[in-house]
Amino acid sequence: MKNELGLAFPNMPYMIDGETKLTDTIAIMVYLCHKYAPELLGNTLKQKAEVDMLYSQMKDIKSAITGPCYVGQNPEALKQTCKVKMQPIVAYLGKNDYIGGANITYLDFYLLEMCDFV
Repeated sequence: MKNELGLAFPNMPYMIDGETKLTDTIAIMVYLCHKYAPELLGNTLKQKAEVDMLYSQMKDIKSAITGPCYVGQNPEALKQTCKVKMQPIVAYLGKNDYIGGANITYLDFYLLEMCDFV
């Protein structure tokens, strides 16, 4: 069915909002933030840039963690990989409440999903 919806890159998840048709979790999240809650993208240029930087790091971490699950990596080895890969994000968070410091951003939801997966 998704191939019949006119999506440029048919995949799940997808979103259709009028003429806008998107696939990819982050593209959908960013679109929804722009439309309904731009403050979730960051409140300052510095914060927005940091969110973009952290997304790139988290995407790499998620790939490193997700891939081995599909090939049946040893669970103990995967736990160690998770600890090593997540440590820089934990260190970056420090004592902040959120990825963006005192303000929540869409990336906090992505981090929560990743922590749940781990």
